[in-house]
Amino acid sequence: RRGAIVETSPGRTRRLLPVPGDTYRDSNDAAAVLRRRGKEHEMKCNVGGIDRGLRIVAGLAILGWGFYAQNWWGAIGAVPLLTGLIGWCPAYLPFGGSTCQTKVASK
Repeated sequence: RRGAIVETSPGRTRRLLPVPGDTYRDSNDAAAVLRRRGKEHEMKCNVGGIDRGLRIVAGLAILGWGFYAQNWWGAIGAVPLLTGLIGWCPAYLPFGGSTCQTKVASK
C-alpha cells in the first residue's frame, strides 16, 4: 500500500493516499499536506449582512406561506433560511461570488 500513515488524533491514524502534485517524505510532510487539503474545502462566509437578513426574512415568509396554504412547496423556504443563518451559500461557489465585506488592510 502506498501513502503515509498520519496520526489525526491520539490513538487514531489515517492513511494519506498520494494525489498527483503532492510530494512528502515522511509523516510530518504528509500531515502538512493533509492540513493544506482541508483548508481548500473550508466553508468561508460568502453571504453578507443585508443578504443574510433578506434570506432569513424570505425563508421565514415562504415557510409561513407553506404552513398557511398547507402546501409542501413552502419547504423550499428552508434553503434561504439555512443559508442566511449559517452565512454560506453553495450556489455562490461556481461563480466565486460573495456579498461579504472584505477586510481592508490598514496602513
